[in-house]
Parts: sequence; structure tokens; C-alpha cells
Amino acid sequence: MISKISVFSFNSFKLISIICIILLSVFGANAQTTIRGKVIDKTTHEPLAFAHIVVNAESTGAMTDIDGRFSITHQNIDFLQCSYIGYKTLHYTIESNINKVLIELEVDENELELVELVAKENPANRIIREVIKNKEKHNPEGLSTFSYECYNKVVYDFIYKNSKVGDSIKEEYNELLNGGHMMMSESVTQRKYMNPEYSEETILATRFSGIKNPTFASLATDLQPFSFYEDIIPFIDVNYLNPISEGSLNKYQFYIRDTIVSNIDTTFIIEYYPRPKKNVEGLKGLLYVNTNGYAIENVIAEPFESGKINLKIQQKYKQLATGEWFPEQLNYVLRFKEYPSENFQLGVDGKSYISKVKLNENYSRKDFSIDQVKISPLATQKSSEFWSNHRAVRLNTSEETTYAVMDSVGKEYHLDTYLKLTENLANGKIDFKHIELDVNNALGVNLYEGFRLGLGIYTGDSISKTFKFGGYFAYGFKDKKSKHGLSLTVELNKEKESEIKIQYQNDVQEFGAYYNRNLGRRVISQRNFIVSEMNQLIHYELSWKTRILRYLQSEFILAQHQFTPQYEYFYKTKELNPLKVSSFGVNLRYAFKEKYIQTMGQRVSMGTKYPVISCSFKTADKSILHGDYSFTSLKIKAQYNKYWKNIGKTHFTLEFGEVFNNLPAPLLFSGEGSLDDRVRLFIPQTFQTVQPYEFLSNRFTHLYLHHNFGSLLFKTDKFKPEFSVVHNMGWSKLNNPENHQFKDVKYDMSKGFIESGLIIDNIFRMNYVNVGYIGFGVGVFGRYGAYTHDKTSDNILYKVSIVFRTR
Repeated sequence: MISKISVFSFNSFKLISIICIILLSVFGANAQTTIRGKVIDKTTHEPLAFAHIVVNAESTGAMTDIDGRFSITHQNIDFLQCSYIGYKTLHYTIESNINKVLIELEVDENELELVELVAKENPANRIIREVIKNKEKHNPEGLSTFSYECYNKVVYDFIYKNSKVGDSIKEEYNELLNGGHMMMSESVTQRKYMNPEYSEETILATRFSGIKNPTFASLATDLQPFSFYEDIIPFIDVNYLNPISEGSLNKYQFYIRDTIVSNIDTTFIIEYYPRPKKNVEGLKGLLYVNTNGYAIENVIAEPFESGKINLKIQQKYKQLATGEWFPEQLNYVLRFKEYPSENFQLGVDGKSYISKVKLNENYSRKDFSIDQVKISPLATQKSSEFWSNHRAVRLNTSEETTYAVMDSVGKEYHLDTYLKLTENLANGKIDFKHIELDVNNALGVNLYEGFRLGLGIYTGDSISKTFKFGGYFAYGFKDKKSKHGLSLTVELNKEKESEIKIQYQNDVQEFGAYYNRNLGRRVISQRNFIVSEMNQLIHYELSWKTRILRYLQSEFILAQHQFTPQYEYFYKTKELNPLKVSSFGVNLRYAFKEKYIQTMGQRVSMGTKYPVISCSFKTADKSILHGDYSFTSLKIKAQYNKYWKNIGKTHFTLEFGEVFNNLPAPLLFSGEGSLDDRVRLFIPQTFQTVQPYEFLSNRFTHLYLHHNFGSLLFKTDKFKPEFSVVHNMGWSKLNNPENHQFKDVKYDMSKGFIESGLIIDNIFRMNYVNVGYIGFGVGVFGRYGAYTHDKTSDNILYKVSIVFRTR
């Protein structure tokens, strides 16, 4: 009996001990404290991303996200120590019953400048070498496939300077906007990707304050790259050298500013900026490098040299359960330094939150359209429940107020109507419900017509989205002649850009431009300014346009032309009567991996890094519709742009053309020159020292090379000239030149033509509405070889260049 009692007592004691341990564990867990907070700049109130928070001076802590937020769970939190590069470290005491804090850091004006170590290698360089060594491994776009969902939020607001004027404007706007922002937008997207370059992002939902049906959306990669692993980082209109690209150690200076030790890994915070006297388009900021594979954990970057528009990006990466590092949060801060004025600036803050990341998806090429970004038809009609379920962070009071105020303003002032007008203008039209005005023909300028005013009128979408019927009328104030045209267009397949068109035109076309598709449109351009020789042209055409393959656009044309030269020209010693040509033609354009986005109701090309090849084939038979000549012609052009790291950008254009018969001048090639003493402008992809109609040919080959060093060769704080070199070569042949009598024509380049030049852009700069600079420069070009002029000075000429820059 006693034994049984003892056993029972022992077992009871064991059970009670286990219960006590469990209770103690629960009590201990309940004794833990969770502190949530936000770290901001005390002066600007902007959140500080990646600030370091430490609990009670221990190693335990956290790092703020892109919004400056953090959450820490720990026993007995007495105080938090918050540090951030360039700011004073702050000890924040935690009072009892406090679980939410706002930490304001002050800029450390007395922070000591770093001194470069000379005796031993800078330890930061060793870390950067490891980052460069492993960057291909960690580049998310190096993965085979992935998909994710992204929530984007963009806030537009004014930033006020501390002044009487600024304070007054701030008070006025706060009263007008009721404490909200100027504007804001949201979007939810899904992206899928397949290596090497197939990407498609679908906008599932989009919302813009004050506008019911926005036809655009702000995305994660609008103003910044998706990841920070490419050698070149494009910001607005400048390509910057990535501090973790090959060879960057010679261009950048790196310093370890802090070290964060966690239970497993260590994170090095490394400051970077261009080395002194290294003329490089460089960035400055912070790299947070995790020793787990030397991957980028966080990055802050902005241009080292500021301009009228400043852009700063912040990116946060997360290690997935499978070990790969993937972007989690992307942020950009855009500031117009002097726009609208010095007292208050326009600011744009964009935040993107990536979730639902999936790797190794089973994709094929057929799963991707040619549109890199496209909008779902129901994107503007999502419910408030949808937005609540897809927002990564809840809207704050100011953001909710923005929607309430701006939606009311949008309704009162019909902002949707103005957006539709902007969209139509982007498409070259103005919509009046039943009719559309084509503004592409509104204004033109050339030396033959002078000012050309015109107007096109076509049926609107309310009548039919499939059929478009209408025409245009234009008048030249110098030649005092009217021009007109009619057309009927039938859209067959919008996705494949397929349409059939019937048109008639009575217009003028530049001499030598028979193989160009620009009849009826006289948009203002540098080349059109110097057009002086025209053919009167009566034109009938039936055409079918479609996208045959993914990257191949095509156009098939049946046409009849009647030419009447408006210049002095004799063919076989006789003045040329109106000549008639009936032809069949095929135009092809191949742009491998060209990327498009859907925005503002249209498909917009974002270009390609591969050559773009266009081809025009035409055959005419005089037995068809009583044509005057039979011939076959072919014209091929290849264009390629290449940005070279540390060197600049090169543009190549190579073109070839041949007409396989002896024909009058209106059916041959000319117009490759851009020299006109009345308009001395540098016009790319033309011969700078050749008059527009100096040469005539049945067959030609032209090569145009233009390399822009930018400001990589020389620049100071206030003087930033950009240097370019130009080298052009040509060869052409004219059959039976004795058949042609045309003033000032040398007939062909059969001996070969060569010219070279040096352009210095941006010598003089002029402020343009406080958002950038219009830069004026000069180019000097030399003509040499077989076609030089007798007088040496005539072979050297100067031209003016005009560029726009934001800094």
C-alpha cells in the first residue's frame, strides 16, 4: 500500500511539474513585449528606410522597412537604440504600457568625413568583390521563371520650403485639400517572367484620385529597375554605372559604415559614391550586404550629381524559403527641385509591395504577349472589398481624404473628360463623340510649302470601332496650293494590329521619298525644315497591315501613283510629263524582342536592345492600269543602339537600296543630305556636308555612325559639355546619268563618299520651366575623299545642335 502511494505521489509530482513548466512558459511568453513603431526624419517627416533598431543595447533588434516601420518582440524592453547613417543615434526610453512609438532622428551635421585607408586594403572592397562575384547568382531575372503579385501606391504632393511664401502656400493648399495630398493612385498587378527576357505584367486593378476610368497605372518599375543587379542603372534620361558592376572598384569609393549581427548572418552597411576625379555617371547611397551568399539585402541609390529632377530609389530584398533572394519592397522618391517654384516643389513618392512569389512556373513562350504591360478590361471597376484585400498597407487618414476630396473635385470639374482629351491628343486626335479630328495634319513647316495648315475629320468610336471613314484637307501658304485625301479603314484584329485601308490622296511628296510612307503628314521635324523639292502626287491605294509573327510587322500594298515634278528636271532631254506607276509592294519591320506597354489607349514601344531591320519591296508593271514603267525595287535598313559601359552610346544605321531598271528621277533615290545654309541644324542619320538633292542613284549603300560620350570626357560643376563623334560613308551608282538633267546634281557616289565630325553639345544651357535645360552646342564636320570641293574651306562647315537634359 505504501508503495502504491509512493508511485502515485511520484507520478503526481511529475504531472504537476510538467503543468508548472507549461504555465511558466505561457507566463513567460505573455511577459514578452511587442513594440511597433516608425522612424522618420525629424525635419522633413519622411520615413527612414533600413534604420537599425537595437533593444536594451543588446544584439537583438530589427531593421525598418521602406516605410520606416518596424516591429520588435522581446522581454522587458527598457529602451531602443536607433541608428541611421548620417543621423544622430537616439536612445528612446520605453514607458510601461507603451506598444507604439514614433522615433524622430536628427541629421548629424558634425558627422566626421571618412578617411581612406592606404596601408591596407579597404575592407569594404573585399565585400564588394564578393557581391560582384555572386551577383549573377542573386539576380532575380537570372531565375528560369517566376511570378508575383504587386501592390503599387503613388502619392503626388507639394514639398514646401520654410519661408513666409512657402508657409502661406502650404496653409492655403492644406485648407483646399482638407489635409489630403494633391493626388494619389493605386494599382494591383500580376507579373510572370521567363528567362531570358519574356515578361508580362497585367494590371488587375487601377485607381486614380479624381478620375473614374484611368487608362494608365504606376508600376513597380516605372522609374527604377526591378532589381539592382544590372551593370547600367537608367534614371530618367541618364544611364548610371552600377557600383556592383565589373570594374566598379576603379570608379567607386566604398566604406563600411555599420555592421549588424543577427543570430545567423551579418549585414554590412556600405556607403558608396564615385571616386574623386573619376569622370563617371555615378550613383551614391548605401548597400546592405548579407554575408549569406553576399547578396544585396537593401539598397539606397540616387545620382551623385543632382539636377532639376532628382530621383532616389530604395529596394528591400527577402530570402525565400528555397534560399533565393527576391525583391520585397521597391520605393522611389522623385523631386522637382524648382517646379512649380523655389518655394514649393512637386514631389512624387511611389511604393511597391511584392507578394505571392512563385518560382519555377511551367511557362512557355506562347504564354507571353508582345505587351510587357497591359491593362485588364475590368481594372477600373474593382470594389472597395477588393482593394481592402489587396492593399499591403492600409490607407492613412491623409490618403483617404485625398480620394474623398479629389473624387469630388473630379466630378465637379469633369477630370475624366480632360483625361480623355489628353489620351486622344497622345493618339493624334480629338474626339467629339461621333467624329474625330486628326491633329497629325494640323501643322507642318518646310521650304516648299512654307507653313502648312491642315485638318483631318474621321468617324468616331460611337459610330463604329471597326470602321473609320474620313479625310483631310491642308493648305501651303508658300506654294498657295491645297491638298486633300480620303480613306476608309477596317480594323480586323487589334491584338495583331491587323487592318485593311483604302485611300485616295492628292498631295505633294518630297523628291527622292517615293519609298517612304509619310504622304499626307507634315509633322514638324528637323529634316522637314529643309525639304524644298516636291512632286505633285495623285495616289490610290489598297493596303493590308498585320503582325505576321511576334516581332514581325508587315504591310501589303496595291497602289497607283501619278507624279508631276514641281522642279526643273529633264529626262532624256525632254521635260517630264506626269508619269503613272501601278505597283504592288511589301513593307516589313522586324524588331527582335521589342517591348510594348499599353497606356493611354494605345500600344507604345519601349524599344529593343537588338537591331531593328526594315525592308521595302516594290514591283511595278506598265501593263497594269496603263502604267508608264515596269521595275522592281528593294530597300533595306538596319538600326542599332548600343550603350557601352564607361564609354557612352553608339547609334548605327546601315541602309541599302536598289531600283532594277532605268527610270526617271522621281522613282530613284535621293535626299540623303541635310546641308542647307538657311537651316544649319545637326540632323542625325543624314550626310551633314551634302545638300539634300546633291546625289541621285539607282543603287546605294550608306553607313551612319554616331557615338555620344555624354559628359564622360569632361565636366565641371557648372559646365557639362557632351562630346559626340560622327562618321558617315556612302557609295551609290546611277545608270545612264546622261538621261538626267537636274540642277546641282552630281549624280552618284560611285567613287565613295566620306565625312566625319565632332559635336560638342550643351555648351550653353537655358533653363526650361524649371524642369530641365535646353542645351545648345556646335558641331564641325569635314568632307573628304573623291567628292571634296575645290576650295578647302568649303569642305568644313559648322552646325548647331539642340538637346534637352534634366541636369
